[in-house]
Amino acid sequence: GQPEEGGGVLAIDWNVANDKIISGGEDCRYRIFDSSGVLLHVSFPFQHAISSVSWRPDGSHFVVGSFNTIKLCDQSGWEVC
Repeated sequence: GQPEEGGGVLAIDWNVANDKIISGGEDCRYRIFDSSGVLLHVSFPFQHAISSVSWRPDGSHFVVGSFNTIKLCDQSGWEVC
């Protein structure tokens, strides 16, 4: 579960409301960490590298972008749509 195994980090975002960090990278996965760096969730791999991540200001959801895909996820990491 090391961060971004098999590639570099391409995107990262921290949310002050829920004190969680999301990252995405060349390994085609996004990860959620608490502010201490404890890994909370690792996604299933996308087809392409994760190039963008962004929290909703209230910390309830975030979006993940990859080549031709955008996913909306809840704060626990599960895809909503």
